[in-house]
Amino acid sequence: MRERPVRIANQKFADVAQQGENVGAPFLLDEKGQQCPVVGVRRLAQVGIGASPDGATTWWLPRIVGARRAKEIALLGQRFGATDALQMGLVNQVVPDAGLDEAVDALIGRLISAPAESVRRTKRLLDLSLQNDLERQLELEAQSFGACAATEDFVEGVRAFIGKRPAKFNQTTG
Repeated sequence: MRERPVRIANQKFADVAQQGENVGAPFLLDEKGQQCPVVGVRRLAQVGIGASPDGATTWWLPRIVGARRAKEIALLGQRFGATDALQMGLVNQVVPDAGLDEAVDALIGRLISAPAESVRRTKRLLDLSLQNDLERQLELEAQSFGACAATEDFVEGVRAFIGKRPAKFNQTTG
């Protein structure tokens, strides 16, 4: 049974099953037209042909797996499978072919039912964290938390917590 890595690329979903071996890293474009890595990569083979990595690989790979592991992957050009990609942090989960649609649907369902403003702000905070010092990040977190606390979803979340029931987010009223 072949396994497929599944990755979310800026809330866009893709079946990233790759047939055979990839020489480089394929990409998706997100809703802003920016490149997002699709990590069905089996190996980075550029070193084997006397070339250096391309396609922004040297930008995204160290950010995902760390500088040391990125050098190992890029310099050695070794093959790796879906389970290896999962252990390295290149993919979020690995599922068998037969369960791919169900896994993607479940993940989509979880994201759609999550509080939209909270998800948006959390994603933004995580994106900004790589360029901010701790003090600035704490300021942004406080601002974001305050903005979230003013939403209907926050009120619903607190009521659901107190009432020991599942929250129903993204409900519009009147």
